[in-house]
Amino acid sequence: MCVMSLLVLEFASTEAQSTLDAQGNASKFNLLLQMGIFTLDASSIKGFARKFARSHPMWIGLEGRRWQTRVVLVSQRCIVAETSHVTCISGTGGLSSHELSTLEYENSQHNDLLLLTPFHDSYANLTAKVLESFKWIDKNFDSKFVFKADDDTFARLDVILDELRQKDDSQRLYWGFFDGRARVKQSGPWAEKNWHLCDTYLPHARGGGYVLSSDLVHYIAKNSGFLQKFNSEDISVGAWLAPVETNRVHDPRFDTEYKSRGCSNQYIVTHKQEVQAMRDKYESLRTTGLLCRTEYKNRNSYVYNWDVPASMCCSRDDPSIP
Repeated sequence: MCVMSLLVLEFASTEAQSTLDAQGNASKFNLLLQMGIFTLDASSIKGFARKFARSHPMWIGLEGRRWQTRVVLVSQRCIVAETSHVTCISGTGGLSSHELSTLEYENSQHNDLLLLTPFHDSYANLTAKVLESFKWIDKNFDSKFVFKADDDTFARLDVILDELRQKDDSQRLYWGFFDGRARVKQSGPWAEKNWHLCDTYLPHARGGGYVLSSDLVHYIAKNSGFLQKFNSEDISVGAWLAPVETNRVHDPRFDTEYKSRGCSNQYIVTHKQEVQAMRDKYESLRTTGLLCRTEYKNRNSYVYNWDVPASMCCSRDDPSIP
């Protein structure tokens, strides 16, 4: 039995801040980033986020006896403990009465849980959970951007925030590391039995981390009843946005594929990180200002070529690309 955790961050907001009420509702405020699609164990969530937020104002980590998940947030100007909401999202379908009462008591004490009823929480329902999260954010927050990341993702939020503030055109932004030539999986846990669009997946930002502007989140939320939910959430988001006139920004600084390409001081999002690797990166940033104590590369990256067919988009022939 799993739950989802969302970390909602408010940075330099001029709007009045709000908290969730006991029913999980939130008044409107200026949300800049939402981070995380995390898989947690409901029996282990109590108090960890608040404990770490108090003791580590630039780092929030969640670690439990039966699960481990973590978010490392680095910002030189933002005190995370004072400018963030940690919101755990859980589907209540299939929960025992004891588990449900535990979550309800936790929420009554801290007002930081959103219980999706009667959503049945499981890893197989991740795409549906992402969709429900977008719907909830669109309804409850007056947001600018949404940053979705996995629980094993290390994000340089200081850099991401600076660049979002400086963008001249933030409308219909879809920012991440794109792939357009991946073959459709026919077997295994990620098989897409209902994919009939073409013999490759449509161009999409890889799921380790990507940014959507709020207008695209609104588009997905408002059309959710018509959208096909594929097995992989990143494949699904790419397909949902395929017909939309979208500002797709491919950025090699997003190391967000199914395995990490290594460590580069240019990376702003790094996927597939173990707990100790996250701690090492945070400590390196804190003491040296650099992400990597030693840079290394496991395989080449690429710059997406939007001028050729998608099957020819992504050539890993330039070792200078981070």
